[in-house]
Amino acid sequence: MFENWKVKKEIINYNNDNDNEEKQTEAEAARKEYQDVADWCNKSREYHIEEQGEYYTVAKNPEPTEEEQKEKIKNLCSAYINGISWRIERYNTQKELGIETSDTAETYLKILEYMQYLRDYNNSGEWWLEEPKTFEDWLNDTLA
Repeated sequence: MFENWKVKKEIINYNNDNDNEEKQTEAEAARKEYQDVADWCNKSREYHIEEQGEYYTVAKNPEPTEEEQKEKIKNLCSAYINGISWRIERYNTQKELGIETSDTAETYLKILEYMQYLRDYNNSGEWWLEEPKTFEDWLNDTLA
């Protein structure tokens, strides 16, 4: 949408020194457009705004390095583990209290298997090229 956007820095940075109403209006419009472009960049996560000479322009984000991608996938695996581990604690607490568990014993075991899948994820092939599956996707694949 804004891939080829650019605006002169002097327009955005105009500070109304000369009480020029036309330039002030142009600067306000440019600042609004800049904000729209920044929001678009943040939402897409594929682009950013950078300075190029006398312009602010939109530029494509560089592809992550292999090390950055590996770190991202490791962090995602950790986040998925942290995001589901509470269910293990809840299950064990409910069992210990002798009350009905929120998850079945079968689901509890599937959660444990999924957590092991995440721990083992970075031991197979070019694992960093693809994100690990969410619990729901992993579970659907194992039940298929």
